[in-house]
Amino acid sequence: MTTKLTNMLIKKEPLIKKGKAKTIHDEDVTNLLIRISKTKKVFYYRYRFEGKSRKDKIGEYPYTSLKDARKEAMKIRLKLEDGIDPHQEEKVEEKTEYKFSDVVDSYFDDHVSDLSKASVELYTHTRKNLTQFEHQNIDEIDLVQISKFLKKRKKDVSAYDAINHKTLLSSIFRYAIQMGYTKYNPVRDSIQIEKPKPKSRYYTDEEIQTIFSKLEKTKQPLADIIPFIFLTGKRIGETLDLKYEMVDFEKRWIHLPSEITKNRTEDQVYMTDTVLDLIRNRQKNSDSEYIFSITKDGKEKSNRHKYKCVYHQVKVLREHSEIDDFNLHDIRRTITRLFSIMGVQQNIKDYILNNASASSHSRIRETYDVYTYNQEKKEALEKLESKLEEIISKKSPSLVTSE
Repeated sequence: MTTKLTNMLIKKEPLIKKGKAKTIHDEDVTNLLIRISKTKKVFYYRYRFEGKSRKDKIGEYPYTSLKDARKEAMKIRLKLEDGIDPHQEEKVEEKTEYKFSDVVDSYFDDHVSDLSKASVELYTHTRKNLTQFEHQNIDEIDLVQISKFLKKRKKDVSAYDAINHKTLLSSIFRYAIQMGYTKYNPVRDSIQIEKPKPKSRYYTDEEIQTIFSKLEKTKQPLADIIPFIFLTGKRIGETLDLKYEMVDFEKRWIHLPSEITKNRTEDQVYMTDTVLDLIRNRQKNSDSEYIFSITKDGKEKSNRHKYKCVYHQVKVLREHSEIDDFNLHDIRRTITRLFSIMGVQQNIKDYILNNASASSHSRIRETYDVYTYNQEKKEALEKLESKLEEIISKKSPSLVTSE
């Protein structure tokens, strides 16, 4: 957006509540701009020098006035006309202005909002643990500090947690180098964290019987979520995002838009008799647009609170079932095993579970193959329903728990 900047316009322009930062270019002074984010309004001067793009920070509004910002912009322009790179000339002076917290704010405004929903949630959560660095100049953060921080995360939480923090920190430092805020990425040379071996846990037939036998005493929505995941293979995040508008009751398919799937690809789920009855029962007893809704005082809970509620119920189920390591993701491994026992082909398993391999195949299929494998998916899920009913028949007469 380009317009003539005025003090009134800048003052009235609201901070960004959601999404990417807003940039307004000044008509009066070329390359002068003001960047409005969730927390502040900052003047910058953007230019190219020796083929490289630069963006120099002039100051934060209102501490730097529009008049002063224009004066500083003109000074930078004169230096450029004399063949002087103002960024290099003033780097030492401006060094202390590049606080880690400011760089992180800028990084999140520029990049994170464009990522997938799951990545935004992960990065936002991970960012909260970086407070020990926030008051430091980014150039003051060294290899030793980063390594100690990552070792502590690995020891106190997990290797996966440490890897997530290392990934975010490295991405922030690469951004800082690109923007000219620092020259070195200490994360690159920090400790190597080995990824844990993938889990191979699945539930035995006896454990499946135990899980279903405890559903009558399990609270909603977990009491319905468990059979739903067993019969569809969907992830818990995708399951909690499902809405009734995605369900075609007549043709018996659920259409998941790319916005809610982990792989950012559309997905279709066939509803067996049990799943169809389960969803109809929930719709009959709910006014929510979400299939697996959680409300408090008549208001729909946010996804964050849904997760907390569901995982609290999972902890209770662990105690009741005496399966100490029970978790929802291992259901997907369990049905993968059951599919193998029933002779379901690997590519059909991948399409049903919407695994990464199926996601890559689907991009190729968009161009070369319009076949959707819906019939094969339908047959496999019907076989799965019969197999599960066979396994639990001694313990539970029905997979459906909703009244």
